[in-house]
Amino acid sequence: FAPSPVCSVDGVTYRNAECAECNGVRELDYSRGACYNQVEEYDACAAVSCGPNASCSKLVADCDFEEGACGWRNGADGEFNFTMASGASITAGTGPTTDHTTGNRTGGYMLADASGRREGDEAHLVSPAFDATANGVTCKMTFWYHMWGADIKGMAVDVRRLQVDGLWRLGVWSKESVFAPGQPELNAWLPGEVDLSGFRADGALQARVRAIRGKGARGDIAIDDVKLVCTQDEAAGEGE
Repeated sequence: FAPSPVCSVDGVTYRNAECAECNGVRELDYSRGACYNQVEEYDACAAVSCGPNASCSKLVADCDFEEGACGWRNGADGEFNFTMASGASITAGTGPTTDHTTGNRTGGYMLADASGRREGDEAHLVSPAFDATANGVTCKMTFWYHMWGADIKGMAVDVRRLQVDGLWRLGVWSKESVFAPGQPELNAWLPGEVDLSGFRADGALQARVRAIRGKGARGDIAIDDVKLVCTQDEAAGEGE
């Protein structure tokens, strides 16, 4: 299928109608064209195939890390790096065993490996620039993270306003260690969400994921399935 984007009622841009319908969006619930004129990157779409957690949408900052990092890169000011990974971490007692997208050991994700690092060291993963500025549109960045291990300190997502001051606003989203030996259900991919509505008037943005190393090697942090979702502001039509 050739790229011919459609916008669903929940603010997600799909490559084409076939991909939208593959993800359960009815024909009555999408319109032609990308949502809010956002910028898209398209992969070749020779056939439609939807995994249980996969999406056919592909906005500029979206990435499932199955075939690369989609323009996400390591920040120069981190003490160590995120790397592409699949399967289980090399360190026992920490890290995922599968990716989130496919749920199997061959699927890809980004991993901050804590082994060989010092307490307090950080790995920084920086997004491509993306636009979340359309009037009346509320944007959020969703993702899945895995943060299991006795030595994890925490992770955070920062946002930089490239056309305002170029400075990072720290900890727009943050999470301390969720490790609890008596709660194995936390040894899983968990959802994260960054509210970007406060940046709507700020032009181009970047996001930065920071993984913070704790006291030991059992502190791996992983991220997968990043997606930018914009929906119509409920208050946008009031007072008209």
